[in-house]
Amino acid sequence: MLDLALHRNEGVVRVADIAQRQSIPIKFLEQILLVLKAGELVSSRRGARGGYVLAKDPAVIQIGDIVRLTEHSFAVSHRTHNPADPFGEIWEDIGNYARKKLATTTLQDICTRAIKLRLGRSLEYSI
Repeated sequence: MLDLALHRNEGVVRVADIAQRQSIPIKFLEQILLVLKAGELVSSRRGARGGYVLAKDPAVIQIGDIVRLTEHSFAVSHRTHNPADPFGEIWEDIGNYARKKLATTTLQDICTRAIKLRLGRSLEYSI
C-alpha cells in the first residue's frame, strides 16, 4: 500500500515493479493485492499496461483497515482476559492503544514519514 501511495502520480503500478522495489515474491504480492482489492482499497487494470492503483485517497485509508484486511484481526495478545491475571489490564491497555493508533494513522501519514526518512538519509554525510 505504501508503494502504491508513493507512486500514485505515475498512474497504474505494475505488480512486478512493486515486487522488485519491496523485495516481495510476485505470487505472494498478488495474493495480498487481491485481498486489498476485495476490501476496496485498491483497484486493478488489466492488459499489457495493467497493474494496481489506490482506490481511495491515502488520507482516508486507515492503517487499521489495511491490517484488518491482511491479518484478519489485530490482537496484542492471544490470552483471554482473566480478572485474576495481574498483567491482564496492562495487555488490554496496550491493545486498546494499538487499535486507536491504527485507527487514527492514515496511509498519508505513513507516506509523509517515509518521505521525511528518505530525505533525511540523503542529506546525511560525513566529513
